[in-house]
Amino acid sequence: MESSSTPLVWIILLNYNRAEDTLSCVASLKRVRYPNFRLLVVDNCSTDDSYARLNPLLSGTEFIKTDENLGYTGGMNYAIKHLLPYNPDFVLLLNNDTIVDPDFLTQLVTASVEHPTAAVACGTILCEHDRSLVWYASGNYIPWRAYASHNHIWEHYSPKDYPVPVVTEFVTGCMLLLKMEHCKEIGFEDERYFMYLDDMEYSTRVRSRGFSLLYVPASIIYHKVLDEFERPFKLYYTIRNRMLFMRTYRTGVGGLVTWTYFFSVMTLKLIYWRMKKPKLFHAALHGMKDYFRGNFYRGSGASILL
Repeated sequence: MESSSTPLVWIILLNYNRAEDTLSCVASLKRVRYPNFRLLVVDNCSTDDSYARLNPLLSGTEFIKTDENLGYTGGMNYAIKHLLPYNPDFVLLLNNDTIVDPDFLTQLVTASVEHPTAAVACGTILCEHDRSLVWYASGNYIPWRAYASHNHIWEHYSPKDYPVPVVTEFVTGCMLLLKMEHCKEIGFEDERYFMYLDDMEYSTRVRSRGFSLLYVPASIIYHKVLDEFERPFKLYYTIRNRMLFMRTYRTGVGGLVTWTYFFSVMTLKLIYWRMKKPKLFHAALHGMKDYFRGNFYRGSGASILL
């Protein structure tokens, strides 16, 4: 159901080889009570049968396919550009491995409208495997480490502990409500990142342009996070992208502190990984080499073992 009296929201789901997750998320979105939203599903050139499986099951849903794997950043930008002719008031970037509460979007949009300078909003993200556990409930940014963290992660969730929306320093890419009127000045995802740490970059860019990030506690979704262990594939992008982030946002004397800290920690980790975890060692080395070579976007990610 649509209503012209409420802001138009387009929700974007990006699928890559995870059709079952996408279908579960779509099923939960069908129960959402917000009166004026539409859904765009993008298959990011999956290498399995995702597109063939999803196509007949997404009747009535906007469903498109990219010609190559553009990563999270490129895939989301591809989708946003596809939606610009529809003139949405908001665009929600949502991980496809999530399940949403029926009222999550109403809470998110209402709070965003009530906070005019908030360019991006994010809600409470609980663990799908144990819905009593917090995965994200606002975030902090630590400049000298060039590091962003989730507040209250793995703590037990209680609604009374999170009473009202608050301005925060970091929002996770798992759930980003973009206010489109501000995106003209802020821009969209930096596609050089491909995936990982792009949310830290975007959060920093939003705040550097004078806008705020909003955490909306009453907007609740559930995230499948059981496979969030350190993997060579993820390590490659986080190291390469952290160095890219530091080059952009950590300059001068403060930057010298950050780079010194980074290389001190990395030296110790590389020694340990070389002896105990050779796959992580090679992934980290690839990430550092690609940074210095200027090999961004997808980079060497495809060659790193999962």
